[in-house]
Amino acid sequence: MSKKIGWLVLSCVMVLALVLAGCPGPDTETPTDTETPTDTATPTDTETPTDTETPTGPEYGGTLTLAMSAPFSGLDECFTPPWAVMFAYPVTEELIIGDWAKGPAGTNETDFTMGGWPREDLRFPCLCESYETTGADVIWTVRQGVYWQNKAPVNGREMTADDVAYSIQRIKDCPQAYVGGAVGGLISSIEVDGWNVIAHLVTPAVTGVVLQLVSDMLRIVPHEVIDTYGDMRDWRNLVGTGPFILTDFVPDSSVTYERNPNYWREDPLIPGNQLPYISDLKALFLLDPSVSMTAFRTKAIDNLNYLGWEDAAVLMSEDPSIQYGESWFTDQGLIGWRLDKPELPFQDINVRRAMMMAIDFDTILEELFGGFAALRGYPVGPWPDFDEARVAQADLPAETQELWSYNPTKAKQLLVDAGLANGFDTTMVTYSNHAALDAVLVSYWAAIDVDVELDVQEYGVWISMWNARDYPEMMHAHHYAPSGASLLATKSLELGGTQNFSHVVDPISDDAYERIREEPDYSADMAIMKEIIPHLLEQVYYIPMPAGATFALWWPWVKGYHGELSPGFLNFFGSMATYVWIDQDLKATMN
Repeated sequence: MSKKIGWLVLSCVMVLALVLAGCPGPDTETPTDTETPTDTATPTDTETPTDTETPTGPEYGGTLTLAMSAPFSGLDECFTPPWAVMFAYPVTEELIIGDWAKGPAGTNETDFTMGGWPREDLRFPCLCESYETTGADVIWTVRQGVYWQNKAPVNGREMTADDVAYSIQRIKDCPQAYVGGAVGGLISSIEVDGWNVIAHLVTPAVTGVVLQLVSDMLRIVPHEVIDTYGDMRDWRNLVGTGPFILTDFVPDSSVTYERNPNYWREDPLIPGNQLPYISDLKALFLLDPSVSMTAFRTKAIDNLNYLGWEDAAVLMSEDPSIQYGESWFTDQGLIGWRLDKPELPFQDINVRRAMMMAIDFDTILEELFGGFAALRGYPVGPWPDFDEARVAQADLPAETQELWSYNPTKAKQLLVDAGLANGFDTTMVTYSNHAALDAVLVSYWAAIDVDVELDVQEYGVWISMWNARDYPEMMHAHHYAPSGASLLATKSLELGGTQNFSHVVDPISDDAYERIREEPDYSADMAIMKEIIPHLLEQVYYIPMPAGATFALWWPWVKGYHGELSPGFLNFFGSMATYVWIDQDLKATMN
């Protein structure tokens, strides 16, 4: 769904809601994008800019306050997965990120909502100046002139190639770490040659995965902190090269950062303007969606992400000045089944086809998603970044297209063909976020005499069962297609891998996964994905759930923002704070 169509539908929903409430409707004109900064005033690297820049362009100062819907989970990637160390994101940096200038703020070649490994032309070498793969080596040329934050025990010294090599070696020696477990056995040794860091790999076949995971997941840390404190788990010890310094942490309440006055980067759209513009960044722990909506409504926070269409409609109907961005979110994930248990009925493809054809996807799209959804988000989501890999529904074989047709009569016949004329009973592990959708699925399956009992687990137990691939029969889990490049999009196929929660064993899928694993070129990866997608869908290893839309809302005093969620791999929290600025006069007027 285009943003224009999405806005028209959303506007109609808002107007209807207001009419029913006896209130006047909002102006339905599509909000304009926030303005592009034009001021070129340049602060020095060592002084904090004043708040007196011209209001027609970026001005320095002010506080950006965000909401966090997830609890604090850790800061050190040796102990916490990289996607869960989000509170370290404003402080520590990676070798490669997404190029902000290629997003909506600049050339608009991507919307930076996917959160995946960017295409080659959308990458920005951050703590490296360049990178290459040659033979069985990955080589990063480390950027010079980058300094650690002026905080003990590092005290603002220059970052070096030794720091990068140290960070890679440290994660390699942490087998419990996500990146360490993924690439530790693939790197035979690490060498420093001047400003070059060279990872010697066990085989050229793994250059792609090492380049991806080390470059855009691993955060570079100084050895002094680890030497002094043993790790970086205490927030007081966190030191990086990033735009903000962590200054306060109140458990279950807030996290506060101050601007790093010696940050090395300039605005990619206005060369000469040192980043960041804002003086302070603050995140409030607002785990209850109703609380975060109230905080946004009362302007206690400046921005609110990952809203469903109904909540977005409510807030925008209350104040038409609210700015918005629409993106896709496939949190509805996949329905999987144990294909490694021969005693279960799912071994028969007719059963899997029957389960899928019993679902009325059109009704689900309209009634649960309000039309703000794509029919499928697997194996690749409906992001522009994945255009090269996407296979349109109309281009699938007719027998595969039929899987999305609501046909309970044929579904029943398929069960008869599988020797299950009377249906069967089974269980499905899930968790509360999927409850509404799962209840609908259960009712559809009951209509073909498949009795599915839901086993609703709390989040921690559910995700542990998912990662261990340890559930009795069926499971409703997520997948990595929307939040990674093609390598991660095929994790649901990796033989023995944690994301292969249906326990798929398929030589065709295996070959595709290995070819992607060996191929560092993004376009080549996408071609392999496009080639394999029809086969994956035909086999019904998983039932793909719709890809629902999500909305980002922000108040108009947040300038230079367009709804970007993650410029680079899983850089969801705080990345926009590096580039946006606050129109403080406008904020004062509207508060």
